[in-house]
Amino acid sequence: MSGSFLVPAEIELWGMKAASLRFFIKNNLYHVPTTFFDTWLGKEQCIAQLRREGLKEQGWGMSVRFSARSNGLYQLHKWAMPLYEDVAAFIEEHQARLSEGVFIVIEAEVPEYMGEILKRSNGTYHAEIVPGTWITSGIEPTDYVDIEAGVVRYFAYQRSRRVLARLAQDEYGAVIMGKFVDRTDPPVDEALAQTIAAQLHEVCQRLTALGLPDMMYEFNMNADMRLHVREAKVIDTSQLESVVRHSETVFEVDTYERIQQWNGRTPLYLTVGVEKSMVHRFQELIQKIKGRTTRVYIRYGILTHPAILLRESGIQPVSLRSQYTEYEFRF
Repeated sequence: MSGSFLVPAEIELWGMKAASLRFFIKNNLYHVPTTFFDTWLGKEQCIAQLRREGLKEQGWGMSVRFSARSNGLYQLHKWAMPLYEDVAAFIEEHQARLSEGVFIVIEAEVPEYMGEILKRSNGTYHAEIVPGTWITSGIEPTDYVDIEAGVVRYFAYQRSRRVLARLAQDEYGAVIMGKFVDRTDPPVDEALAQTIAAQLHEVCQRLTALGLPDMMYEFNMNADMRLHVREAKVIDTSQLESVVRHSETVFEVDTYERIQQWNGRTPLYLTVGVEKSMVHRFQELIQKIKGRTTRVYIRYGILTHPAILLRESGIQPVSLRSQYTEYEFRF
């Protein structure tokens, strides 16, 4: 992963994940209460730091992520811990990892929207956004946004979507990892599209002003509808393609078993759900496709996790857009 907008010493000290987040906080692109631990000084000092940095024992509590100095190391994490004591105990238990990186503690969030911004070499931007958590983008179509100087074109999907909104809780209020609460959201209307478009336009202007490289920038929008850039990733832009309509007859794969009926010649259209628990099934599906075709249509966005998995396997995903309404805003 390239971090050309960061000082190399920062990456060496903090790891790419933490170094990026510190940069976004410093440049007013990430606004959620956050703190970092690069040494272990004991529970009392840990709790005092959490309080001092504005993290609170309320709502969804706090989440811990590990930022490794080496990309090959496991990025340990734990979400939604309600008490300072829980956070301190978790870091204490894993303090040996501090020789390999740092712990990031953030105020746990229940995002209203999540997405990615792709900075292009021609100075324009492409964004994709879904309601709820990022996992929604693996089961429902994304909204697409094209941003250039003074103009934002927002393409809103015009059907209700099943949204994976937040982590589920048990009868005692404890978070159940890997299980999400569903909700159904209506299409984004013009007023909401304008609110999101204004945030995207402002952030893209800041990315340009800061001279940041052509990368993919992940973001979330919480209840305050403020956009928070939280991570930067390298992405191969040579095979990013989406189409509004096509003339080919396609074979739709809407279940994982359906691929057994494919004749190997008709163009594929992948619409299977790729929830977090189903990623291994999607990877198995890719292996059944690999070697038989190098290009497939997909229901998901071109920046989504399913699309990235396909590209990493040498298969070009083409995002098939249908049933969208376009809004244009000038700023």
